[in-house]
Amino acid sequence: MLALKSVDPALVVLLIVVGVLLARGITQGEPFFNVDETYHTMNGVFIRDALADGAAAHPLQYAKEYYAKYPAVKMPWWPPFFPFAEAIFFLILGVSVWVSRLAILSFALLGAYFWYRIAERFGPRSRALVSAAIFCFLPAVMIFESVVMLEVPQLATCLGAIYFWLRWLERERARDLWVVAGVVAAAMLTSPASVFLALFLGVDFMFERRWRLLRNWQLWGALTTSLIIVLSWYLFSFHSVPKILGRGTGQTVRRHARAISRILFYPRALPHQLGLVLLVLAAIGVGWCLLRAARRYRFLVLWILSAYLSLTLIAEKETRHILIWLPPLVYFALIGVDALLPKQRWRWAAYSALGLYFLIQASMFRSPRLTGAEPAARFVFSQPESDIVYYRGNLDTDFIFWARQLDPQKRRMVAREKDPDISEAEAQDQFFTVFRTWGVRYAVVDSMEFGPKSGDHPRQSTEPWLREALHSGQFELVTKFPVELSLGNSSADAKNVYEFGGTKEIEVYRYRGEIHRSTEPVPIFIRSAGVTFAADLSRLAGKPWPD
Repeated sequence: MLALKSVDPALVVLLIVVGVLLARGITQGEPFFNVDETYHTMNGVFIRDALADGAAAHPLQYAKEYYAKYPAVKMPWWPPFFPFAEAIFFLILGVSVWVSRLAILSFALLGAYFWYRIAERFGPRSRALVSAAIFCFLPAVMIFESVVMLEVPQLATCLGAIYFWLRWLERERARDLWVVAGVVAAAMLTSPASVFLALFLGVDFMFERRWRLLRNWQLWGALTTSLIIVLSWYLFSFHSVPKILGRGTGQTVRRHARAISRILFYPRALPHQLGLVLLVLAAIGVGWCLLRAARRYRFLVLWILSAYLSLTLIAEKETRHILIWLPPLVYFALIGVDALLPKQRWRWAAYSALGLYFLIQASMFRSPRLTGAEPAARFVFSQPESDIVYYRGNLDTDFIFWARQLDPQKRRMVAREKDPDISEAEAQDQFFTVFRTWGVRYAVVDSMEFGPKSGDHPRQSTEPWLREALHSGQFELVTKFPVELSLGNSSADAKNVYEFGGTKEIEVYRYRGEIHRSTEPVPIFIRSAGVTFAADLSRLAGKPWPD
């Protein structure tokens, strides 16, 4: 599919080095990054289980019951391509944290390959190689190469679409055109941020002025097929979860585009993403190209502008959404080196210095890692009467992942809140009702001080009503597990790594009262869809599921 050229030893070495550096610590820690990491992991587990269990015969019922057991699934909140790819890894290697990270590592290597093949079209291979190494080793990129988020899969699929687009323009073969359509669809079904491809490839086609290609029926066939696939998914997701559309458009596109703070949001992120030295060199490189070789590097300039314009119009702003503009910016930084150093040996020295600096920086990089939920889950699920466990706290999705990972036959389930729009008194009443009528014996609560702080008072993860209930005499504290977070030396945004004030704990409580599991269906609130459905607990817990 990649139509590999003759083996390039330098590229092979680059991929090996990138793979080795990213594989360090792949088995350490638990999914927690930005909260979304556990959701992305569990989405892959869900699809893996659906494939293994033959859920195609009754997909809706299977999905509802799966969420009731493991309420850390969040589909169709995110597109399905990465979860499907991740599910293949799980089917082959088993369900574990390191396998989900291996899927990310594989996309990172694909991205490095595609960018190298793109960059070698615009200059010497030495520049392509160094730009690929620097791009992979940027701290702003490495953090997402070591956690289970969508940024790296989106980068890889977008780079793949651009690579095959250039191949199609070079050879004008129908096969390449269909590959472009397929990879663009994969990119859009990985992240909505891939919408920049529509603007970028469309504008590039206009500049190429190959209007005769519009008479090719396969162009329209490939475009129509890709649009049908992508639009079908997004229309389904917008209908299922209307909030998704609001993340993209906010109130109005025009209002977002006019706001100065939004217009400057992504340019302000460049010093953090590139570093001051690379940013200055990139500015010099862009200026030199516009004055001396605008036509030759027009494609890369359009790439940067398309990414900026497309993502600025999207209401949700995160610096991680625009990593796609970093490869051409790194390349322009090396062109800036060439502009400043006319002699070849000086350029080689500068290239070597930059490459060595980022290689050393990458070897010293440490990703944030959290531990605590796994030992708590191992303890609780080794106890009698633990087929349904109640969890409340910031690490609920992490705990739910371990509930599934430690239970291949899916005998257990995790109970979470049923309805967010109720008073504290009603919430406490429902809390006791769950224990009495669902047959729940254990409550697990984390007391971590993660999240936004107000002065010297961190946000507590446990509400007052819950603390009151746990200390009412109807529960006994069984044990505690420390929760530790190592921030490493990553430069990730503060929003993506929760603030941590010392070592906190996960507490395990045992309910002292009598429990009786209802034979009547109980209401389960699906948070991601905002709906409630009736679940049969006798089917979901205490025996292998869905058998």
